[in-house]
Amino acid sequence: MAASGAGVGPGDFVGADLPPGGPGNDTLTGGSGGDSLAGLEGDDLINGGPGAGADTLSGGPGDDTLEGGRGDDLIDGGNGFDTLVFTGATSGVFATLETSHSISFDTLLGEDTLVSVENVVGTGFNDILYGDAAPNRLSGEGGNDNLKGGFSDDTLSGGAGADTLDGGDGVDRIVGGAGVDIMTGGGDLDIFEFSAGDSPWKGLVTDLDRIRDFGDIMLLRGGPPPTAANYIEAENNFVDPRTQAEEFYAKGYEYIAIQVGANIHFFAPRLNVGVIFENNSLNFISLTNFRTEAPNIAPTSTATMGDDALAGVGNDTIDGLAGADTITEIGGTNYLRGGDGGDSITGGAGFDDINGNAGNDTCVSGGGDDWVVGGRDNDSLVGSAGQNLVYGNLGNDTCEGGDGTDIVRGGQDNDVLNGGAGDDYVSGDKGSDTVTGGAGADVFHTFGDAGVDRVLDFSLAQGDRVQVDPGTRYTVSQVGADTVIDMTGGGQMILVGVQMSSLTAGWIFGA
Repeated sequence: MAASGAGVGPGDFVGADLPPGGPGNDTLTGGSGGDSLAGLEGDDLINGGPGAGADTLSGGPGDDTLEGGRGDDLIDGGNGFDTLVFTGATSGVFATLETSHSISFDTLLGEDTLVSVENVVGTGFNDILYGDAAPNRLSGEGGNDNLKGGFSDDTLSGGAGADTLDGGDGVDRIVGGAGVDIMTGGGDLDIFEFSAGDSPWKGLVTDLDRIRDFGDIMLLRGGPPPTAANYIEAENNFVDPRTQAEEFYAKGYEYIAIQVGANIHFFAPRLNVGVIFENNSLNFISLTNFRTEAPNIAPTSTATMGDDALAGVGNDTIDGLAGADTITEIGGTNYLRGGDGGDSITGGAGFDDINGNAGNDTCVSGGGDDWVVGGRDNDSLVGSAGQNLVYGNLGNDTCEGGDGTDIVRGGQDNDVLNGGAGDDYVSGDKGSDTVTGGAGADVFHTFGDAGVDRVLDFSLAQGDRVQVDPGTRYTVSQVGADTVIDMTGGGQMILVGVQMSSLTAGWIFGA
C-alpha cells in the first residue's frame, strides 16, 4: 500500500485493497485490477487508476471529483454536488445523466454506469454531454462540443471550439466561450454570458455566435453598465452592419442592436463581442435584457449543513447549503445561493445574483441592478431600487419589481406579480397569475398556454401594452366589465375593469 501524491494524509491511498477514506478530503487511486474505492466524508478525488478492470467508485458525502479510467465502472457520487471528469481520455466522450444515469464514451475507457453525479467535465476533443432533471454543470472544455441541460437550473460552458449549447427548461446560465457557438436557452428565463473576445465583433457574419431564442438576459462580464445613454437600437442602413455599429460606437454608444432582416446583430465593441439573435425583432428586446458584471468573483464565505447566519462585505460567493440560512450583503458584486431550506437573503448596494433554491425563501435585492430568483417552492421576492430581474421559477411565488425598469416573471404555478414603479416587463408565464404593473408604461406578456392571468391595473393612459408571442392566435372580447384575450392553446389574459371600446391601435402587439 502506498500513498498517492505529496503531503497526503491517512485517507490518501493507491491500490486494489483500499480502506475507505477518512472524514477529510481524500485522494484515492486504484491499481491495475478491479478496485473498490470509497471516499466517505469530505470533498474527495477518486480515480479508478490505469488498469482496465471494472472499478466501483463511491464518493460519499461531500462534493467529490470522480474518474473511472479504463474499464466498465460503477461511479456513485453519493450526497453532495459531484463531478465526473475524463483527464485520461484520448478522444471525445459521450456522457448522459438523463437515461438511467448511464454513460458511454470512447472504447479505450469503456462504458460506465453513473449514480448521483451532477456535473460533467468533458475533454479537449469533441464531446456530447447531457444533463438530467437535477441542477447540472456541464463543461465542454476544448473541442466542438454539444451540451444540453435538463429540467432544472443548469450551467453550460462550451469552452474553446465551435459548440452547440441548449439549456433546456429551468433558469440556465450559458457560456459559449471562445469559438463560434450556437446557443439556445430553452424554457424559462436564461442568462447568456460573454467575456471580452468570446465572439469578436469585427469577424465575418459566419464567425459570430448565434442565440436562437433570445428574450432573456445577456451578461457582459467586465463591461460598463448599460444605460439609456449608451445603448441604441437601429435598422440596418448599410451592407455591413458593423460599419453602422462603428459609427455609433464613435458617438459614445457602448451597446448597439441593429435589425438586419429577420435577425438582430448586437455589438459591444469595447468588449470585442458581437452576437446574432436569430429570428428576433427589436420589438422583443430592451435595455433590461442586457446586464454587466465584474469578472473574477472569488468565493469568500462557506456554510454548514445547518442553520447559518452569513454576512459578506463585497464581491462574495455564498452558498447556504442545507438549513434555514440568513445571508446578508453590504456591497460589491455577489453570487448568493440559499441552498436547501427556507432562507432569507438580502443583497447589498452593488450587483447581486440571488437564488433561494429549494425551500420557501424570502429574497430582497439591495440598491443595485440585481437578479432575484426564487428557485423551487413558494417564495417571496422583492427587487427594491434599480433595474432588476425578479423571477419566481417553480412554486406559488410573490414577485415585486420595486422602483426602476424591471423584468418580473412568475415561472411555473400560480403567482402574484407587481412590477412596481417604472416601465416594467411583467409575465405570469405558466399557471394562473394575478398581475399588477404599478406606475409607468408596462408591458404585460402572455402566450398560448400561459394559463389564466388577471391584470388588475392595465392603463392605456400610462402607456401599458400587452405582448403576445409570435404566431399566437387570439380573439378579444368584452366579458362584463373586463376585456378578455383568449388564445389558442387555452391561455387567457383578463384586463380587469377595461372596456374594449377604449383600447386604441397598438395596445396589443407581437403576434
